Amino acid sequence: MTRNKRREGEVPTGLWPRVRATVRPLNDWEIPLGGHVRDYRMVEFSQLQKGMHVPDWTGLYSPLGEPALFEEFLRVFGGEERPSDSSVIRFYARYGPLWEFVMRDGQRFPAWAERLDPEHQAKLPDEARLLLCEPLWWLGERAEELRLTYDLYMALKDNRLTALAGILRAVPRGKKTIGMAIVAGRLVRDIVDEKEVGKARVGSFSVERHEVDSKSRGAGLRRLTDEECKRWANVFVSTQLNAAEERSRRRWVLDEPVPLAPPGGERTGKPRSGSLNLMRARSVEDLTTALYLHLGDLVEQEAVLRQCRGCRGLFRPGRSDQEYCSARCGDAARQRGYYTDRKARANSRSQQTESPRGHRRPSVGSKKSGRPRASARRLRAESPPGR
Repeated sequence: MTRNKRREGEVPTGLWPRVRATVRPLNDWEIPLGGHVRDYRMVEFSQLQKGMHVPDWTGLYSPLGEPALFEEFLRVFGGEERPSDSSVIRFYARYGPLWEFVMRDGQRFPAWAERLDPEHQAKLPDEARLLLCEPLWWLGERAEELRLTYDLYMALKDNRLTALAGILRAVPRGKKTIGMAIVAGRLVRDIVDEKEVGKARVGSFSVERHEVDSKSRGAGLRRLTDEECKRWANVFVSTQLNAAEERSRRRWVLDEPVPLAPPGGERTGKPRSGSLNLMRARSVEDLTTALYLHLGDLVEQEAVLRQCRGCRGLFRPGRSDQEYCSARCGDAARQRGYYTDRKARANSRSQQTESPRGHRRPSVGSKKSGRPRASARRLRAESPPGR
């Protein structure tokens, strides 16, 4: 389908929309079951045209042609602190929404809405049903999931068995093992509640699921062996990456010139001649798939990202001694360190003075000196003559 003839809300193959986003607080019905989320904000990227909600697009680009997409997503949504409204708006303006959906009765349904109460799901407004809003707690969970997969990859690459055991943790004792899955962005084991199983993202189960026998229940926990750590971590990473490969596809499309960005995907074959204007492009159904494809490229190339000392985000180092993701981030971190050290030295000098031998000398006016606080000149002037 050409870009000029596409239906409203449909993304051309190989391309992804940039949007103009706004941030607002969550409504009560937009909070998932359990009520404990990290971020209570919603991102909207729609506009009204003739009384209908339509995407507020600002341009098109190729998500698979943006090498910094993976690191930027983790930096904005996977940090220890909540992202600011301005950083969220900038990300959507550059990379667009996740746009994750599931199929219900032949219609697209927002994937994040499956975490809501069934009564609230039935009353979704048109803006949510048209995939024109996303809660930030959902993006935070996706960032945790990506970072978990990346940390397992790095631990496997460096053969850090202690790190693998720390991520996978302990399992119940017994002859039969249990499966792992990602639920709400976290790694969990031994899921027996159907509601919890429904929260797991499609493709997140990483090892075969065995029922835990009755003798194993209540028998305590045991640490995984080194071989189990390696096997489980490898299967986990491969399952996550394979799920993204299955959600992406290659197809032939019209090679139309796009003034805002080049078409997505890799071109194959020689330049076309005559009136032939086709190209083979790789497309994705949602931006999460593109993020996992970028992670797959890192695994295939055995590439390593580095954590910035300033913002603590991941980045691709250009030099072996590079410690900051950018010169601006390095300058800001050094400036913060300078003022922090300066303040600490000032506080140390004001609280105590040291004698030449290194012993603490009580200041005038302290309880140990027994004299009121006053200057040395005033004390000499008030002392009686002859002393």
